[in-house]
Amino acid sequence: MRKTVLFVAAVAAAVICASSSKADISVTSVEIRGDMATIVINDVVEIREIEIVGNDVKFPEYVSSSGRVYPQVKFRTPAVRTRVSEAILNNRPDGERARRISYDITDVSRYGAEGSSLAGFATVVFNNEMEIDVRIMEARYSEDYWISWPARPPDQDKGESGWQDLVVVTNRRAKDIIEDDIKETFSKLDPAESLAETEVEVSQGRVDAPLTVTAIEVHTINEGDLIALVDVDLSYAFRIKDIEVYERRGQVFLEFPRQITDAGQVYPQMQIFSRALRSEIRRAAVEGTPSPDKYNQIGFEITKFEKNRFESALKYRGGVTINGSIEIDFSILDGDTYDAFVSWPSVREEGQYVDKIFPINRDVQRAIETAILERYRREQ
Repeated sequence: MRKTVLFVAAVAAAVICASSSKADISVTSVEIRGDMATIVINDVVEIREIEIVGNDVKFPEYVSSSGRVYPQVKFRTPAVRTRVSEAILNNRPDGERARRISYDITDVSRYGAEGSSLAGFATVVFNNEMEIDVRIMEARYSEDYWISWPARPPDQDKGESGWQDLVVVTNRRAKDIIEDDIKETFSKLDPAESLAETEVEVSQGRVDAPLTVTAIEVHTINEGDLIALVDVDLSYAFRIKDIEVYERRGQVFLEFPRQITDAGQVYPQMQIFSRALRSEIRRAAVEGTPSPDKYNQIGFEITKFEKNRFESALKYRGGVTINGSIEIDFSILDGDTYDAFVSWPSVREEGQYVDKIFPINRDVQRAIETAILERYRREQ
């Protein structure tokens, strides 16, 4: 999901523009104190507490209670990271300042933990080169949201009393418009597109752990042979929506999401290779209960990757196989006014596209889509 706005910042030092801009980011300010650096990108984004380690730099990270490390600042290519790192190590801003900065809002998703003030997540991509993850928080005394940029807890040994900002949008006009854009995009998000609360171990390659039904929702229909529509989550990672459940002559049959053209041609959007998985989904649909044993290990392989022969925004069609058990189709779209992105199976209903199979875990989505887009760029 992405949303962009074209505007000119109130401070003349920067021009904020739509995502189609290909302007580079540049380091417009560097400040070194001991082994820590603070830099400003394009006179708009300040990054603090960059650690200088020998001939390299370490950008801010967040370490969860389980020990997982989440980078707070990410660069999309090694060349960009090297350029920024050299400016820090040389203690010298870039010679030519990039006075234009663009942004995209991507990876907007909900967080479903009951009782948490954390409502969701989003990623802000600056100039198609630098990613900053933010959190969408529920306001305590209103129905509005507020945006939490990367920060760390206070260090009491240093006498700190509040959270310490690690990334700051110093241009107030830019900050307000970007944050309003995030909140508007989040408010329009389908409630079904929520993050699984359980952390998932994800890696590229085959993983032998079984896929299990970790959540299920049954919608009773009773229209002829069609008795229900079922949504299932697999291993806290993927959701399959609107599985059709039919009962004929005492037997239960499942129809998984598929695309039907105007000419009546039917194209499956996924394939299940594992009999055990197919049986488990069927059992869950009949009983309305998830798997008794739940697993959260995901391994993925890109098993189909075919270039579109016709000139259009649709560049590639492919398939990703999860744990050797199920292959899910995807498409890569790339246009003149937006960057390449991965589109998961959807169906056109009442004039709009509705997602039918998609990742619901942030780490899973990012790992798989990053691998897909990296392969796409190698093919260019």
